[in-house]
Amino acid sequence: MATDEPYLYGDDDLAAERLDLVARLFEPSTAAFLDRFGPLTPALAIDVGCGPGHTTRLVHRVLEPHRTLGLDRSDRYVARAAVDAPAGVAFARHDAREVPFPESPADVVYCRLLLAHLNRPMDVLAGWATQLAPGGLLMIDELDRAETDDPAFRRYLEVAVAVIHGQGSTLFAGPVIAAAAAPPGTETGANETATIELSPADAGRMFGMNLRVLRRDGRLPADDPGLDELQASLDAAVAGEVRPACLLHQRQIVYRRD
Repeated sequence: MATDEPYLYGDDDLAAERLDLVARLFEPSTAAFLDRFGPLTPALAIDVGCGPGHTTRLVHRVLEPHRTLGLDRSDRYVARAAVDAPAGVAFARHDAREVPFPESPADVVYCRLLLAHLNRPMDVLAGWATQLAPGGLLMIDELDRAETDDPAFRRYLEVAVAVIHGQGSTLFAGPVIAAAAAPPGTETGANETATIELSPADAGRMFGMNLRVLRRDGRLPADDPGLDELQASLDAAVAGEVRPACLLHQRQIVYRRD
């Protein structure tokens, strides 16, 4: 099932800086999701697609597991995540599409903003569900939709949707997952949305970073005047140009193993 296709946004310093920003913007909604539906002090929590470790540390802080394991296929991210890791937190290189995980069964398997980059997400979730202990929870955090009246933000989202569609997946994976049956052996415990309001500066910064990475890595043309104009408009939002905000709606789903 796994392939050598690299993660869309890479794992270099710019990509890590982008995930630092994502972590800051999404932390309140993720923390509330974990606090509301997650078990307290589970034996083992696994964070799939952990990147440089922000979500792993958040899972560990909110749920207080005895042990928390972050998994990512990037050696760079795993090494970055392991620096000054708190007691009880560890990281390992592992492709999210492959089971078994290095450690299982887990009381909690958590994942944020990864399924949008994977083909056949429900097949992936079915594999993850097999790594749960009886009564264990699979907690999924994915984009559901976006709302904005800003032309540059809307144009960026159109571009991003097309790029991700071109690799066989979907930027807004939330509705796809929400409409599907629960993975075999599980039942749906929660299926809700949370809203994140991005300031114009934060939206411009995040979208601008994404656009730079996609152009730099050849996913989009580096010499397209239209994309140059879009990049300039996103940068203007970061610089403080008055613009409408952007709302991101996050789909948050919990599956419980029977």
